[in-house]
Amino acid sequence: MLDKDLVSIGAWSLSLKALLLFLAFIAIYYLLYILIRKQLWETIKKRSEVEESSLVSLKKIFIWFAILLFVLISFWFLNIEYVLARGEQFDISLRLILQGLLILQTARLIDWILVHVVIENYYSRREETKNVKSSIENSSSAAQIVKYILYTIVAIVLIKQFGFDYPLYHVNLDGSDITFKVSDIISAFLVILFARLVLWVLTQIFLYGLYRRNKIDVGAQYAINQLLKYVVFIIAFFIALDRLGINMTLVWGGAAALLVGVGLGLQQTFNDFFSGIVLLFERSVSIGDSVIVNNEVASVSKIGLRSSELQTRANTTIIVPNSQLVNEKVVNWNHYDAKTRFSVLVGVDYQSQSQEVKKILLDIAKDNPYVVDYPAPNVRLTSFGDSALDFELIFFSRNYMIIEDIKSDLRFEIDKRFKENNISIPFPQRTVHVKRDDEIINP
Repeated sequence: MLDKDLVSIGAWSLSLKALLLFLAFIAIYYLLYILIRKQLWETIKKRSEVEESSLVSLKKIFIWFAILLFVLISFWFLNIEYVLARGEQFDISLRLILQGLLILQTARLIDWILVHVVIENYYSRREETKNVKSSIENSSSAAQIVKYILYTIVAIVLIKQFGFDYPLYHVNLDGSDITFKVSDIISAFLVILFARLVLWVLTQIFLYGLYRRNKIDVGAQYAINQLLKYVVFIIAFFIALDRLGINMTLVWGGAAALLVGVGLGLQQTFNDFFSGIVLLFERSVSIGDSVIVNNEVASVSKIGLRSSELQTRANTTIIVPNSQLVNEKVVNWNHYDAKTRFSVLVGVDYQSQSQEVKKILLDIAKDNPYVVDYPAPNVRLTSFGDSALDFELIFFSRNYMIIEDIKSDLRFEIDKRFKENNISIPFPQRTVHVKRDDEIINP
């Protein structure tokens, strides 16, 4: 009796037994949906601080996921197979389209959980609260990587599922057939994305704790991260080539032959390259250091493998080859005490009282907020010039990037105080004696 068909449409039929089992499945599925949704909501609210708007987005994603999963299981349970289009290699059915939509919705659900529960929660719980902007940027970067990886995987699955994995290029090299398919190219791109994810995990999770425990400075952190970045991406590049079906033996052989010829023409480039490695290991110049290169005062903003970027006091960027930072003379103020000595020269009239001049100069230096109290400012009478007594105001300051502005402020104040105390700054004078010819003849 239970096997009796209740509905029959063409080749499809529905028996009483199948109907009862389907109704039981609906009840069980609904209970599971309620339990999973409740548990998911409670877990997310307990373990993360998610905004209400994001929760609303999650609810919509989860509801559509549950609906698509229910419809797909129902089609399988009731043995419904409706073909929309027939092709030479495969048929496009309604069940196939539902599977594609379910895969896409699953990726959206996993993306939301990884971004809002794992990544944002990790950055919010980190003890690094001083640089909130950096944490937000790192969190956004990691979220983008996860999103790209998930949807790239979805693209590969859908391409293969719908039969769009067509060969784009075919070549025969030394008896080896190499065929480039659409999925191969996307897979190679996926390898690069996974390399970015691996790099993020290594630098932001594993190495971050190591840096914190051992109190490694920012420059060393940057050097380690940069070297790790190069290693990971080089490995990923060769794996991507292998995914494209390229024979790596041919690549290595061709690279060896190419380097022999190119190496002679790129000596300076290789010099800069290895100089960059020396900088990253030796750290004679690090990120954030204030240096003098070619009589230009600048702060190091980036160190690459071939060149480095320096930010000048005029807020312009100059690009310097790494070999110049390694082989030439570079003044690095950060290798010394944060307090650096500077001086301002001034000359006064011979009629001025030297002790009074000294007192005024010391008072000016002490009143300037950028001049440190220790070591204390000092004044030297450096020489008896042709037209003036030459003094040198010596002071220490931590603000070497704006030291020229500080010196200018001191000179403005010196000019003001000298005028208030009737102390003149002389200019060079010459006495010229003129004799007429008749005076020479008749003295």
